[in-house]
Amino acid sequence: MKLCFVHPPLDGPVSGGNRYNAALIGAARHLGLALRACAWHPDTAPPEPAADETLLWDSLFLPELARRNLAGGQRQGLLLHYLPFHDPLLDENERRRWRDIVDRALAGMDFHIATGARVAAALRQYRPGRPTWLCEPGVDAAFLSARAQSPARRQTGPVRLLTVASLLPAKRQRELLDLLHGIDGDWAWHLAGDERPCPDYARRLWRRAAELGLAGRIRRHGALTSAALARLMAGMDLCVQYSAYESYGMALAEALAAGLPAIATDVGAAARLVRHGETGWLTAADDTEGFRAALAGLIGDRDRLRHYRMAAGRDEPVAAAWRFPALFRQLALETRGPA
Repeated sequence: MKLCFVHPPLDGPVSGGNRYNAALIGAARHLGLALRACAWHPDTAPPEPAADETLLWDSLFLPELARRNLAGGQRQGLLLHYLPFHDPLLDENERRRWRDIVDRALAGMDFHIATGARVAAALRQYRPGRPTWLCEPGVDAAFLSARAQSPARRQTGPVRLLTVASLLPAKRQRELLDLLHGIDGDWAWHLAGDERPCPDYARRLWRRAAELGLAGRIRRHGALTSAALARLMAGMDLCVQYSAYESYGMALAEALAAGLPAIATDVGAAARLVRHGETGWLTAADDTEGFRAALAGLIGDRDRLRHYRMAAGRDEPVAAAWRFPALFRQLALETRGPA
């Protein structure tokens, strides 16, 4: 099997997809597999694979794949971190536009790899005649090590809240800010995430924080490496993820692996990652009041936070290991093609 993996530059905006791609490339090199990583920007000439290589495209290039034939008649597959039309914040026109883009991009694919179960189920429904494999993210060893590094929980000082996500409308940091404004209690909010993908949304978030007089209670960490994020998680009290939509929920998986309890919306794989009422709390994505009340309750109850942390620290992480070896075995069988 020889693969040409076409992906966005790894030094671009940090996201779950970006980190997944880096782990995929690293695993292939560690296992000695013939995977050639081709960082590509759509403004430049398309990559030129060798005649015996199978193309594997990253889903960031869906619009380009829909507009033109970039495969040149070679076998090709698509790695999908998400399906854009699943975003509940889209209006119907935008949803139809993205569905059309996805349909046209998929038309030229021989196989698919999904990083989330909902994406895999949708692909199998759209294209039942093509192989679709699910390969959800694992967590880096740094997050497992963070359990032992976590300091004794403080009984004084603000409750340290951590949200990990690029600043985007679907992640709803601005809406979470409004919820926090209405909560009495001593809290400090730490945000780790790239601000580059949607600068206007980031500006509106910080402007709103200033208007509410909350800027002094918020710490901006920007995009972090896995090691730096794991160290940050070790000093936090509660992971707070208020996303409207997730394909999987990589940050949530990493928080639980680090022994950090979480409150989150029940999107993506949250119900598998969080034991509701034991290692954290889940609410429906559209239950604003329920989320606010649960968050306020946790901020005011350090004993419950300590109980959640102890339970999370004892649990075997749901996503402890990357599953790339099994994926590579499936790809090796698929890319042989017909005898």
